[in-house]
Amino acid sequence: KRFIVHTEVYDVFTQRFTEAMRALRVGDPMDDTTEVGPLSSERGRSDLAELVDDAVERGAAVLCGGGR
Repeated sequence: KRFIVHTEVYDVFTQRFTEAMRALRVGDPMDDTTEVGPLSSERGRSDLAELVDDAVERGAAVLCGGGR
């Protein structure tokens, strides 16, 4: 759920991790090429959205995704 990253490698880590997340194939869980399927419920989506909103309010930045 969290990463603790030393300031000396923060920028490189953030860039590489963001690139890796953007490269994931999101889609139908029945498709063998899908790497990340949908959340299992509307409640799960709502809970995740609240976590992201809270993090952004506390200074986090959404670097990929962010849409529904």
